Parts: sequence; structure tokens; C-alpha cells
Amino acid sequence: MKIYALGTQSDWFYQSGCWGKPGLQRVADLCVEAGVKRIYWRTHNGGKAMYPSQVCSINDSAYHRSPAFKEGMGTLPKSYFNYMKYVDYSNWDQLTDMAEISAATGLEYAHWYTIHEDNHGIHVSSAFLEDHPEFQCRTRDGRAIPGCLDFWFPEVRAYKLAIVKELLAKPADRLLLDFLRRNGTPSADGEGHYRYGYNPEKLEAFRKETGLDALKLHPSDPEWKQWLQFNAKPMTDFVLEIAQLAHQAGRPIDLLLWPVDQLDWMAFDLPAMARAGAVEEVLIGSHTYAFSAAEVRRQLEAIRPQLDGTPAIAVPGLPAYYELPGEAVDRFVAEAERQGCDRMVIFESDTLIRSPLVERFRAISLNRSHHSRAVRAVRTEGKPDWTRVPIQTGFLRAFATDEAQTSQKTSFQAAHDGQSLYLRFICEERTPQTIVPVPRFDPNNYNVKQLSYRMYWDPYESIHVALDYRHQHEDFVLFMVDPADDARAGQWLEEGWDHPWQHTAQVGADRWVAELTIPLASLKIDEPTGKILGFQAVRVQNQPREVSSWFNSKGRRLQPLEFGHLTLE
Repeated sequence: MKIYALGTQSDWFYQSGCWGKPGLQRVADLCVEAGVKRIYWRTHNGGKAMYPSQVCSINDSAYHRSPAFKEGMGTLPKSYFNYMKYVDYSNWDQLTDMAEISAATGLEYAHWYTIHEDNHGIHVSSAFLEDHPEFQCRTRDGRAIPGCLDFWFPEVRAYKLAIVKELLAKPADRLLLDFLRRNGTPSADGEGHYRYGYNPEKLEAFRKETGLDALKLHPSDPEWKQWLQFNAKPMTDFVLEIAQLAHQAGRPIDLLLWPVDQLDWMAFDLPAMARAGAVEEVLIGSHTYAFSAAEVRRQLEAIRPQLDGTPAIAVPGLPAYYELPGEAVDRFVAEAERQGCDRMVIFESDTLIRSPLVERFRAISLNRSHHSRAVRAVRTEGKPDWTRVPIQTGFLRAFATDEAQTSQKTSFQAAHDGQSLYLRFICEERTPQTIVPVPRFDPNNYNVKQLSYRMYWDPYESIHVALDYRHQHEDFVLFMVDPADDARAGQWLEEGWDHPWQHTAQVGADRWVAELTIPLASLKIDEPTGKILGFQAVRVQNQPREVSSWFNSKGRRLQPLEFGHLTLE
């Protein structure tokens, strides 16, 4: 099995703490040691270059040194991003350095260009985007999609082509065009149909060419295919033009795509590109962040038919943005080989140090409880009287550089009656009026729908409970409840977990309380007495922006090797 990996210098810098060329050497050495054959190295963060570009904005960390940074970003504490103040590519061509180091260590090197993303958060927007907001993609209601430019405009294609030419002038073995990233806003609606393309100029051009009003067309209409092809042609022609330039420079072109019908989902004519020989390999991303065999099959079943009859190769992708259990790697690789694949790609390469496989040996020492993070679920007769159940405290703030005390207290209680596990969380809250109704991600968003319970990084007030019910330090079931009593549940490695459980949430004057009732049969527990479960609980807050956990391992990242223990009395 050939292993490819995506890599971002700033992620590695944060993980391994070494800026400059010595840090790149460390990356290459670790990749070679891990058996990685090809590294796709990121060239841009959003709309800013991670090298001294002469064409586009440069990521020089000015935002992180500005007063605006004091407001923080999302739910992550400012301390998490402090290292970014030292990231400055205005005088360092790390792409050229990484290409040279890779060649010397035997790694195949490729530029990885996130071509569809001109923003990756407020601090990495391109100057081109800021100067030309009229070129942003628009939905049917006229809403502009931040950070996402429409390639129908010749000005956009000219700008992007100039960047590609700049990259082709730098040493590399190949070029990867990433069509996944659109600043977190997918081009499909919740049903998987293309939802962009409604710029006024574009609508008028379509009307003149076809006589049709795109605003009146819907996916069920026979003319919808014309609308998709109209949107797809500029991008298809553009990729063919890039491929011709790349081939002249001796660089094969690879694509990074979601496992979907490309035409219907993003107005992207993949079969035409593959038939024309414009693409050599298609790397496949994951909507679900799943590690299972089913994820391998889902990816290949979606992409292979679109490449049928062409020489292009489909490459399954293993999502490793969070802690990756060794068992997940084994399962994924085994299924990929069963499906006839001789190569795979890891998203991203810094998982080699975030989730080293040697951590599997730590399970040997985890047969005993974490003494400071072990709790007992008391035995009750039926649903518990919570006034008689001990209260557990000790939540610690994630990403802390001090004593990690939380700004608002979180506590919980645990009980069982031999039939169900009962959990009650008490979340103290100074301003309860600000947390209900809970803001939500756009429900008409394909990524949100696919991620489902894996959205435990939801940036709004919520409680997340992880139960390693088999206590094998590999897999777990994840439950999420928010103050509005919205809830999700699912199993991390094994897909298709669909068992009954109950939840309630109530907001009071100075707190909100969530209660979970989980049948033990849903956790495959027949004899509960003395049963030990791996256990972790995480609270996410929006105001103040804070993430805290009962067993402080690695913040929001859930790794069963580092869970505490819950014993059923």
C-alpha cells in the first residue's frame, strides 16, 4: 500500500514546535520513517500564500499581531493561536525548501493548492477577494458565500491561473488542485444539489444562451442539467488549461474531491476532465470523518463510476484531523486493499505525531483506573432521585496555559438501575438568556448533514459525552445535547449505530441542566455490576468562548486511550 499524506507547515510547526528549514527536515524524516511515499504540501492558507508570492496576498500573521485578535476566534481560546504570531512567510519560500528536502530524503513532493478557497477565517482573506466582492459565489436568494469565488468570471480565472503559473515555476513533482475547501460552505444543499451560480451577470448570460430563467429551475426539472453544464464549462475548461501548462512543465495533475456526483454537487465535469487526460489521480475526502470500511466503500462507489473508462485512479482518503486510533488505520487499509486499491492518502500528515501508533501500547497501563479521573455510577431503583446521587466536579479548561480553572462551573451525576445509565449535567451560566435559542449551523448544508454527531466541535453551548462501552480504548459512542434539547448520537468507528436513548434540557435562572437516559442494552451491556466504561465529558461554551472536559486530555479531541473511567456499581 502506497501512503500519501497532505501536509501544512503551520500545523507541523504548532505540533512539533520548529520553525524554518530544520522543521521541514523533521517533517520529511518522520514521513519517510512512517512509510509515506508522497507528500502534498500546502501552498495557501485560505487566500494567502504560504511563500513570498508576487501574485497574491501573503500570510504574514499581521492579523495575529493586531488589536482585533484580542476578540479571539470562534470557540478556541486565544492561547491556542498564540503560535501563529510567529508564522510569517513574507521572507521564507518554504515550498522550495520542502521540495529540496523531500527530494533528498526520497519523498515525492507535490504542491497542494486550495484553489476554491479565498478565505479560511477572517484573518486569511485574499486582497483579490476583498477588492472584488462582486465575484463571490451567490445562492438563489442572492446571498454571497464568503471566501468562495465564482470561476465563471474571467477575472477570477486569470487571477487563479497566475497563481498556478507561479507554483509551476517552483520545484515539485506534481500539482494537486483541492476542490474540497470552500471556507466551510459546501456548494451543495442538504439534498446534494448544486446551490451556487446565481450571480446577476451569470443569470443574464444563461438566459441569453438558453432562453431559460435559472431562478425558476429546480433539480427535478429536465432543464436543470443545462444549468449544471453552464456552470461546469468554465471550470472544466480552466482545469484543462492548467493541465496543459502542467504537462508542459512535466507535472501530473491530481484532484482532491468529495465522494459525490461532481456535476450535481459542484457543477464539476470530472468525467470530461478524466477522459481528456487532465487528471492522473483523484484523492477522495470524507464528509463524515469516518474511519470505517463503509467509508472506504462509500468513497470508491461515488468516484469510480465517474472515472470509468479513463486512466485516472481513485485514491481513498483517511480523515485524521483528530486523534486516530491504530485500529482505524488497520480497518481502513484492509478494506481499501479488498477494494483493489494499492494507494491511500492521509488527511493530514501531522497525525504522525498527534496520534503516533506507539500510543497503542499505552493500553497496557490503562487496565487500571485513572485515580484522579474515575467515577462510579450508583445503583438505584428506577430513575434516580438526584438529590441522593453524588455530584462530580473537576472540569478543566482546554488549551490552558495556567491552572486551567474554568470560568463557569460544570458538574455531573451518574447512576444506573440495571437497565439504563442515567447522566445529569449541571452547567452554571451567568447569562442563560444568551444561550437559548441556540444558534445552529445552516441546516441546508451538506457537510453538516453528513457529519451529524461528529460535529462535537459545535461552537455553541453544548454537552458531549463519550462512552467507550467495550473498554477497548479504540471506539466509543458519542452523545451531544444542547440547552434547546437538540441532540445527536452515533458511534465513532462503527457507522450505523442507531439505538434508542432519551434526553432533556432545561434552562434555569443561573444554569442549564441536561439529562441523558441510555439503555444499557444499547451499549451491549448485559451484566452491569462492576462494568467499567471509558468515559469523557466535554462542555463547549460560546460566551465565554471556552472548552472544558472532565478528564483533561487534549481538549475537544476525543481519544479513547485518554478517557477516564466510569464504573457501574
